[in-house]
Amino acid sequence: MLRSEFGDIKEELNVYLKKYQLEIKEDFCLKDPLEIIEQYKNKLITDKTIKQLTLNGSPMEKGLLNELKIAHDKKNDLISTSDIEEKKYQKYLNDLQDWEKEKQKIIGSQDTEDCLTYYKSEKEYLDNILETDYHRAREERNIKFKELFVLKQRIVIIYQEIYAPIEQEIKKLLGDLEETIEFQAEMQLMDNDFSNKILSSISQRFAGVFKGKTEANNRITRLLRSTEFSDENSVLDLVNSIILAVDEDIDNSEKKITDKKEFYDYLYGLEYVGVSFKLKMGGRDLEELSPGERGIVLLIFYLALSQNSIPIIIDQPEDNLDNQSVYNKLVPCICAAKQKRQVIIVTHNPNIAVACDAEQIICCKMDKNTHKITYLSGAIEDQEIKQNVVDILEGTMPAFDLRRRKYV
Repeated sequence: MLRSEFGDIKEELNVYLKKYQLEIKEDFCLKDPLEIIEQYKNKLITDKTIKQLTLNGSPMEKGLLNELKIAHDKKNDLISTSDIEEKKYQKYLNDLQDWEKEKQKIIGSQDTEDCLTYYKSEKEYLDNILETDYHRAREERNIKFKELFVLKQRIVIIYQEIYAPIEQEIKKLLGDLEETIEFQAEMQLMDNDFSNKILSSISQRFAGVFKGKTEANNRITRLLRSTEFSDENSVLDLVNSIILAVDEDIDNSEKKITDKKEFYDYLYGLEYVGVSFKLKMGGRDLEELSPGERGIVLLIFYLALSQNSIPIIIDQPEDNLDNQSVYNKLVPCICAAKQKRQVIIVTHNPNIAVACDAEQIICCKMDKNTHKITYLSGAIEDQEIKQNVVDILEGTMPAFDLRRRKYV
């Protein structure tokens, strides 16, 4: 039936082709579907076999599945290898970061100690700047030293101002006397243990200006003798001469000077320099005067300084004095003093009893057998008192007349 229908359709189609003058290259034919299906089935089976061989392979050739497995294995190997390398790389990055941190610590900065930049900066400072700063610091220290010295000198001025009124009183007492008595305040070495303190701070075991105990003592003595302690430059020269113990051997200075801070503080602190007060007569210090002259100076100073009006007792002020000094120096002071106070003097010198115009003379006698002491008092105008003065102070009238005739 299917073929009959196909024949009818084919004839109708030919009529149509001729009518419209159409040509076809192939002829129409009817094929059995089962045959086509069978052919397609066989083709699929063949393709399947080929695909299976392609997937599973053959004894002569590896299949895709095997290649896939190999590829997976390679992939896993690559992943595993990549993880190891990645870990190594990450460790490298971490190590690099740590190294950079340590590097920065080592390089550091100028303000961070124990680093390369700090030490470079220190070396630069040591090579190019330190010496200049060192000399500048020493100059500044010398300036401060002189400023401190000037402050101490002001004390001298203050004492001189305090003494000025007393000096005026002394001038009144002495009048036009050539050898004037003056008060002098001046700077001088006040620490008697200065040499021991300096030498105890300097080790004499090392070579230098203070090597050896005896030589060091001699040197410090010479330095002190040549120093004028009232002159700041002279005192500074003394200090610089002592500091030479440090400067001459810097490498051993730490061993040579036991305590540098204490050493410098003592030298530049000027505690050993102070103000001394001296009484002078005729430009000579009190120590240079004779015992009698020292007595006159102290007595005159006391009489000028004292503001009291109470009586004063003086015992033999003429001791160790020549009569000229008694008359020229002592008598004027006593005469001035008795204008404002009662002056009682024990004396064996006629210049004091007579030249001072004593208002009352008391003569004292002692019986050598009974040791009884008797007193006789009165004015010089009293004949008995006058006779006692001549006998006791002048050595009797014949002795007085003899001297007088010798002088004529």
